[in-house]
Amino acid sequence: MIYDDQLYKKINYNKIYPIANEYLATSSVINTFPFMTKEFIYEQSDIKLFSYKRAKEKFGIQMHLFGSESAILQEMNGLYIIFYNHSEPDTRVRFSILHEYAHYILN
Repeated sequence: MIYDDQLYKKINYNKIYPIANEYLATSSVINTFPFMTKEFIYEQSDIKLFSYKRAKEKFGIQMHLFGSESAILQEMNGLYIIFYNHSEPDTRVRFSILHEYAHYILN
């Protein structure tokens, strides 16, 4: 994968680091690594989590058609949902869920 140097110049680490440190200091879920990602999301927000498989069963939606094979954050009627690909390795699922949560937190 080729990374765009301009993208990294736009990342505001002065904004991100204090937020991440606050989560590390206050979360009751983050007490070991790897921590329980889904429990962390539920502890910190009202965001719901649905696997792509569950989204297909419940909503009849093929989530990968929304542009990501790994995970997406969607707002539906004021409720935020992270849809994720449960068939990927656990490490990738955790990363993808937390990546989408970061989009939510950082706007």
